[in-house]
Amino acid sequence: MNSRSTELAALERESQTIRFELQSMQTDDKVLYSATDVERRQQLDQRLVDITPQIAQLRSQWTAQTDAIRKLQVEKSELDKKRNGYIGQQRRLMALRGDNGALLTQNTDATSVGDELATTNALIRTVREALREKDDELAKINMSEVREHVVTPEHIADTYSELSGIPTGQLNEDEREPTNERDRQATNRSLGVKLHN
Repeated sequence: MNSRSTELAALERESQTIRFELQSMQTDDKVLYSATDVERRQQLDQRLVDITPQIAQLRSQWTAQTDAIRKLQVEKSELDKKRNGYIGQQRRLMALRGDNGALLTQNTDATSVGDELATTNALIRTVREALREKDDELAKINMSEVREHVVTPEHIADTYSELSGIPTGQLNEDEREPTNERDRQATNRSLGVKLHN
């Protein structure tokens, strides 16, 4: 669950690409921009203004969801510690119940040990049920995520862009063709299609 949603990741990449393009349009010289440059800059600025609140909202949702998961994981950890403590107590009581010498040494009888053992067993069942409930809550959160397991040309282009540092929109035709060929080869390999050269 620690991965960001596909939509959030796409918007963050788009924002980064826009900022990169805007930065590349800036120069130290006070050169007059053409009307096309000015229009493109306005379009980019507007798109950035449009997607910034969406990114903030998706990040907020993602943070809330991951915080809920972390909270559940901490609660599960505490329950695990309790369960392990009760199991240790259960083992100690079972060993004590069968050892008459130890019962005499501790000045107790098998009946009181049996009662304490029954209470401990009930606590173990209660903690195990609470753990199952936490597991169910975690499963619901994980099932609510939409996970895409399909590799598309966009996924490949985004990955290539991340690894190469070249925004996909910045690739010229000469750079794009080898990338497209690798895309086709990767797609064919993933589908089990034999390549004939």
